[in-house]
Amino acid sequence: MHPPDQDDCPSLRQLAAGIFLLSYGVLSIEIAFTRIFSMAISYHFAYVTIATALLGFGSAGSLLAVSRPASSIRRRLVVSGALAGLAAIAALAFSSVVRLDPAVFGNDAAAIVTLTLYGAVITVPFFFAGAGVVTVLSAMHSRVGILYGLDLAGAALGCALSVPVIWAVGTPAAVVLGAAAMAASGLPYVRGRRQLALVSLASAAVALTGGALVDRYGPFPPSPEKFLAQFLASPGSHHLFERWTPINRVDAVGWDRTETSWAGSYALSGAGKGSTARAPEFRMVGYDGGSFAVMYQWDGKDESLDMFRHHLMAAPYRIMKSPETLVIGLGGGADALAGIANGAGPMTGLELNPVTIELGRDRFRDFNGDLFRSPRLTVVNAEARHWIEANRERKFDLIELNSIDTLSALSSGAYVLAESYLYTTDAFTRYLEQLKPGGTFALFSFDNFGVAAPTYIILRFATTIERALAATGAKDPKSQMVILASAGTTPLVTTLVKREPFTATELSALESFAAAEGFSFWHEPGAREPHKVSEFLALDAEGQQSFIANHYLRLDPVADSSPFFFNFYTWKGLVFPRADDARTTPATGQRILLVMLVESIVVSLAMIVWPLTRLRGSRAVRKPFGLILYFSALGLGFMLLEITLLQRFVLFLGYPTYSLSVVMCSLLVSAGAGSMLSERLPLPARTAILVQVSLLVVLVGLFDQVASSLISANLSASLATRIAISVALLAPLGLVLGTFFPTGIRIVAAIDERLIPWAWAVNGCTTVIGTVVAIVLAMTYGFPFVAAWATLVYVIGAAGLLLTERAA
Repeated sequence: MHPPDQDDCPSLRQLAAGIFLLSYGVLSIEIAFTRIFSMAISYHFAYVTIATALLGFGSAGSLLAVSRPASSIRRRLVVSGALAGLAAIAALAFSSVVRLDPAVFGNDAAAIVTLTLYGAVITVPFFFAGAGVVTVLSAMHSRVGILYGLDLAGAALGCALSVPVIWAVGTPAAVVLGAAAMAASGLPYVRGRRQLALVSLASAAVALTGGALVDRYGPFPPSPEKFLAQFLASPGSHHLFERWTPINRVDAVGWDRTETSWAGSYALSGAGKGSTARAPEFRMVGYDGGSFAVMYQWDGKDESLDMFRHHLMAAPYRIMKSPETLVIGLGGGADALAGIANGAGPMTGLELNPVTIELGRDRFRDFNGDLFRSPRLTVVNAEARHWIEANRERKFDLIELNSIDTLSALSSGAYVLAESYLYTTDAFTRYLEQLKPGGTFALFSFDNFGVAAPTYIILRFATTIERALAATGAKDPKSQMVILASAGTTPLVTTLVKREPFTATELSALESFAAAEGFSFWHEPGAREPHKVSEFLALDAEGQQSFIANHYLRLDPVADSSPFFFNFYTWKGLVFPRADDARTTPATGQRILLVMLVESIVVSLAMIVWPLTRLRGSRAVRKPFGLILYFSALGLGFMLLEITLLQRFVLFLGYPTYSLSVVMCSLLVSAGAGSMLSERLPLPARTAILVQVSLLVVLVGLFDQVASSLISANLSASLATRIAISVALLAPLGLVLGTFFPTGIRIVAAIDERLIPWAWAVNGCTTVIGTVVAIVLAMTYGFPFVAAWATLVYVIGAAGLLLTERAA
């Protein structure tokens, strides 16, 4: 094997163009695959996708660190891009037909095999892409600041365009376009070499053509345990609609009208025994195949809504007359129909997903009686918390939050890792502050009846609402709450909350309503009901704290700083189950996190240690601790900080997808600029490290104060203004963060050039660990704790590199 000649070494411009294209493709397909696997398998698999992608990157660095130098750098770069693009299409084809059922992991060996196959299929395209990135950085390490900066810039573009691309062409097609970009990333290197040009062009063409066929004919069915799969397998069902969005995939299912079709699924959940008329037909509008809202058929006549006058959703209207109503989570419009049936005043319905509004307003307007255009209902496409914060002057008589988190979906653990800012103390406090005098907040959710399993959902709602009431000045919160449940073992439950105690007249009206419809009280002020919720609320503050501390579930109040409402298990209780654990509470997401953490640590250690056993003759190889500490700190610290920042901007930007794209893109672009700037700073490595870590500590310390004041003062500003403020807040942090990696690579290159791919592997592997650790810490201690540790991790890493630099 001969060393590459000078003509084989690409120029800086060629390397920059190639790494930019490759990184764009990597980020775009990574984001798209998280959406595909979230719908096709489970929400948790989105995390697995990110982890395996990063492990693919890291393993590429480890392998290249012990490989012989490439006989042709250009050929390696062209082939890496081509294989990455083709492997991405193969992964898309695999995921379009092979289905994985996470519900049978524990007792089905075939499921374990399928999971292993999924992991391998996802890893391959990122492995080849990682090989291309590491080759570029190693080929001209003297200009690592420029090249790494363009790597980040390409990733930023992939992140920024992922949202509009998915809206425009759908998620599978977004994978195809990203794969084509990776395949074409070799074109800047061909330099008149026909064979290499043919490889790049042919692979890009195959990726586009093959991907288009997969997009057109791939079924992408949901996993068997999801509601969508069950609905489509039921007699007389019709798949009426599907569309991929950056938020989720939206599906609509309907059924042929039969003698019993009106009573299917959970369309009658919450209905009382007083209704004698046939209930309306319905359709189900679902998100990622697992969570569905009911859309009822209506002819536009009030007299056709008899069921809703005898429904649990009518409870607030038994103590209020013609209330001005805010509906949070309009979904298919069931709450609005209940409002019309029971004489609600003007209603405002907030709905996060614009596709849901489109279905109700246009596609299904004949079916739902044109409800979404009713003069009695104003439909707003907005995230509820942001809309309320930006409309603090608006007050309502009734605020309804009708959870679509069905108990079946909850029991599968579908939302354990989902951050829900609708169910926190901060959120409930805002809802209560938005009420007019005498107003009511009504929360609807499913739960266990409390016989075979604990009523964990309502108990946690109760503790969270109690704290919110205390924050508004309530002296006796339990006197301001009523909890009423429908019949059945998994009933619909409503929690009614007021800013003042319920009156005797109001309680009498609710008692008459419950008796007539067959509902039962789980808590009524001044009464002891034969239910665990009532027993809990009857305890004094010390007794409640003792109950929560000694329960095997987490029933403590939830705050914005750690908005994982459905994280019910303590980590100790999960690893060492108690004898009284009924094992009916969801823990799938937490178990997947633990498995991911163990696997990522084991694989990362192997990827970090293995190259060191193969490389000889370097002091850094004999004493690698400082370098391991530094590059591990970059991977771990960046993810801790990034996840914290993503959380901070959800409420400000008003849309989770906007937070993801704006925060990620801002950090990547500014970090890329910082990487490029690092080449122009005439500072010795030791001084540069000290300056960088000092700036980071100061900026993180100032960020909370500056961001809090700017965010609170500009919540009602236009979206463009809020994006500009977000970018301005994030840019200084990203600028400093981007200087750490190239500084470390320059020191590594001075010690031993062979360690550059290895340093990339250390960084990539520990980024996987950082992703999981950040979520675990946020679920346990909250995001402020995570941010504090992120800064400390960078300080520790900088100390490790300073020791290495002195030795070098």
